[in-house]
Amino acid sequence: MKLYYIVKNLDKIPSCAYNIQSLKKLGYEVICVLGASTDGINKNFREDGIETHIMSADSEKSGKRSSVSYIMRFRKFVKKTIGNAVCSDDVIFLGTADTA
Repeated sequence: MKLYYIVKNLDKIPSCAYNIQSLKKLGYEVICVLGASTDGINKNFREDGIETHIMSADSEKSGKRSSVSYIMRFRKFVKKTIGNAVCSDDVIFLGTADTA
């Protein structure tokens, strides 16, 4: 069983990074699908053996139109990354400030 942990912007929700590392320590195979992250978090995940997929680092501009565009690009990235890889016994977790 794999646990896909999806977070749009990990550097804005540090508690999700803690949750991901805790799940890995509990023995789960955690696969992170991220819209954005930091070099420090990425380094920690590599050291812990956490598989990470990060969307290309296009700058996120302000404004409603660019925000919607970013969300749509992130959704496509997630679908492309985990699309056919997910099995029926896998778990998909959407990390937000409310779930962390």
